[in-house]
Amino acid sequence: MIVLTPARYAATATFVLPTSSGSLNPLASLAIFSKESSPLSVIYGVAASNEAYRIISEKTGRSMVELKANLTWEMDSVSNQISARSEYESKPRAIAVCQTATAVLQQMSTDLATRLARENLGTLDPTVKVRQTELKEAEEALLAYIKTLKTAPDPSQPMSAGVYLARLKETEIQLGSVEKQLEFARQAAIRRGEPQTVVASLTGSMPPSWKQLVIQVEYDLRLAETRLGPSAPEVETLRRKLAVTRSQAQTEIAKYIQSVETNVDTQIADLVSKKLVLEWQREQQLKQAQIAPQEGIELQRLIREMAGRAELLRTLRTQTEATRIQAESYQLPFTLLQPATLDPTPTNKSMSKPIIISSILGFLISSLCVIGLGKKQK
Repeated sequence: MIVLTPARYAATATFVLPTSSGSLNPLASLAIFSKESSPLSVIYGVAASNEAYRIISEKTGRSMVELKANLTWEMDSVSNQISARSEYESKPRAIAVCQTATAVLQQMSTDLATRLARENLGTLDPTVKVRQTELKEAEEALLAYIKTLKTAPDPSQPMSAGVYLARLKETEIQLGSVEKQLEFARQAAIRRGEPQTVVASLTGSMPPSWKQLVIQVEYDLRLAETRLGPSAPEVETLRRKLAVTRSQAQTEIAKYIQSVETNVDTQIADLVSKKLVLEWQREQQLKQAQIAPQEGIELQRLIREMAGRAELLRTLRTQTEATRIQAESYQLPFTLLQPATLDPTPTNKSMSKPIIISSILGFLISSLCVIGLGKKQK
């Protein structure tokens, strides 16, 4: 076997950056705002940088020119791997350069990721404060609007405003029935020859507290139904309270009518008072039926806006805490698949080359011998 050039040996090392770490990797943010497409591309750029070769040169004592000629990097984006390959005539040197290159790349990538995390944290902290202010403003706007509500809309039920229309129709039916009874009682009184001097409109002269009390209890009932459900014990209590309040108001109104009109029939006074209470309810329910849809829509909008801002703030806080941890002590999740390993076979030698060269030389020597013998024989 004839050796023409010195043997060269290669050492390789391979490590992987798990793809699952991408969302938590500060290098991912750098990849977004650069020409690179992934954290692995950013790391590969670090490996091929002059700064990386300079540090490796300082640690190994080899020149940068020599290192760039003998140390190469390869990236496999499919398997998310990066490999270092150093090739020298000296086996120990090939191993040492490969080991140093891998360690330098890991340290430089970690330092870069930590620095980026600190920069991101400097951006996230003020953003969180701004979002906190926006959420507080949304909460205050919602509370202020709730205080102005004339109805009790249910944000979880878009059609809850229809309840007011249903109650309005129910009250109008009751009112129509009372008006018929009142007309029948008046006709009966006329046939009996009794005087009919009931004041046509008593609203202006009667104390307003009865009307306000009926309206307030009915509003409390609707609010409780929205918050607690129609079968809640508190709702049943309010229903009974509303019935008692109506009855008491009708009794007081009837007494007031009889005190103003001493000749009025008792039945007529009761029906007039009942009609008046129902008119109060219809007046209030009509107003509520008109404004309930608008109030429900606006309430839902304010709740959605507040919920959206709250979710955004929660996401930012989670991201900020993760970035804070990275800024303090972040380690890239490198996994060495293959530590620096020397290939025992020279990279510039093969078994076929010495055999071919030996055969050629042997043929030439044999030819020369034959030619020399031929000349002697002549």
